[in-house]
Amino acid sequence: MRHYTLATLASHSCLQILKGAKDEGFKTLAIVTPDRLSLYKRFSFIDDFFVLDNFRNLFDVQSELRKKNIIIIPHGSFVAYLGEDYNNRLTLPNFGNKKILEWEADRLKQMKWLKQSGISVPKIYNNSSEINQLAIVKLFGAKGGSGYFLVKDKSDFEKKISRFSDQNYIIQQYMVGTPVYLQYFYSRIKKRIELMGVDRRYETNVDGLSRIPKSYSSSIDIEPTFTVIGNFPIVIRESL
Repeated sequence: MRHYTLATLASHSCLQILKGAKDEGFKTLAIVTPDRLSLYKRFSFIDDFFVLDNFRNLFDVQSELRKKNIIIIPHGSFVAYLGEDYNNRLTLPNFGNKKILEWEADRLKQMKWLKQSGISVPKIYNNSSEINQLAIVKLFGAKGGSGYFLVKDKSDFEKKISRFSDQNYIIQQYMVGTPVYLQYFYSRIKKRIELMGVDRRYETNVDGLSRIPKSYSSSIDIEPTFTVIGNFPIVIRESL
């Protein structure tokens, strides 16, 4: 297997993926756009680069990449940059089931998946007239929280959704709690779910707003935003 090159888009989890591939003895390749090339060239564990003017041009150069004997390792940015038809148009060898990205792109499918697994999920509002408490609106696709916004009723929703009139979205009951994210992997070799790690996302101004005492925040008119700007690891209690 070591004569294969593991490749992915230079975005999202590229550095973690290719560092891990290098540690396992594989050659590595980053598919990159010119504006990102200088950043990714700083990392010695990336052996080769394939430069594209636009990530969507990947579909047109598959024969060239096939000669490099690559295996594509997908991540969330494949949906964001290559579109929901990625799994049908990309014919290069791909790690895992390409159809999973269809589910990542569709929040209703995601909720169906969670419900079928027996996981408790927030209430979904099928119509804005049903909103009777604080709710959050999430755009479809892997956008890292970009475009999320809070609403308190129908009129609030209609005022804010006008910015995203051409995009799919889901309206969910807003749950107050501690957001942590579990990374897990199903091992077909050991036939078990393996917990790889736990992290917390740091989100633009919503995390900063939470640090302002209520006596001050009541006079501040700032709309919270939820775009993820980074991650930091968390060690959760064993009882959880």
